[in-house]
Amino acid sequence: MFHTLQFLRQNWTPKNMPTVAWYDASDTSTITDSLGAVSAWNDIGSTASLHLGQATGLNQPTTNSRTHNGLNVLDCGTAGWMWRASVTLPTSGDLNIFMVAGIDSISSTYDSVFAMDAATNDFQFAALDVLNAQFYGQIARVGTNVVCANGPYAGPSIYSTKWDFTDLGTVSAWIDGTMDGSETYGTKLNAIMNEWSVFTNRAQNNGPDGFMAEVVLVESCTNECRQKIEGYLAHKWNTTLPTGHPYKISPPTI
Repeated sequence: MFHTLQFLRQNWTPKNMPTVAWYDASDTSTITDSLGAVSAWNDIGSTASLHLGQATGLNQPTTNSRTHNGLNVLDCGTAGWMWRASVTLPTSGDLNIFMVAGIDSISSTYDSVFAMDAATNDFQFAALDVLNAQFYGQIARVGTNVVCANGPYAGPSIYSTKWDFTDLGTVSAWIDGTMDGSETYGTKLNAIMNEWSVFTNRAQNNGPDGFMAEVVLVESCTNECRQKIEGYLAHKWNTTLPTGHPYKISPPTI
């Protein structure tokens, strides 16, 4: 009986669901580095193996140099970022992107925590504000922008977006489990993205100073799914969830 109850109370993680991609800096076995400079960060959650890379030494984040909540993170400094060419997106349902990151400073309104670039419709989750050198947040895309209303968010925070491809055709911004902006868009994202980037913008020339800890991409994620991921990330990385969130006090379990 004890072993059965112990199993039932194990914490839930993204490995308990299908993901588009999943990157976890606390799992150092997924990171390839040379003297701490990171050249690859492997996707551990999908059959597509959407691994991230960075061949340029000046743009490589560092590992084993910084921690958050006692766990390894990738320190990006002012120039570190990673990317992957050619990512196929779902054509129906929705796409949710979650990233746990900390922002030390902002030097451009275009500094972004993640972005996707294509020939036409693409986006970046950008700082918006440079006057106060802090991350306020805007999902900048072709045609429609979603501006977060309650910033700044220095983090560490869970920065996330949701692209609804079927119902109203909306894109929403979520920070630490709270929706902070939503807009309807006329043309959805390209089915195939030329580039998927983390800790930089879609042009790959503006990124914040800070660190990234974990990134999860999920297709057709219900509210229950979103809240589980937020609960898992918040308790693992010690970020805050809003009052009334089902996992504010305890993480989701199996």
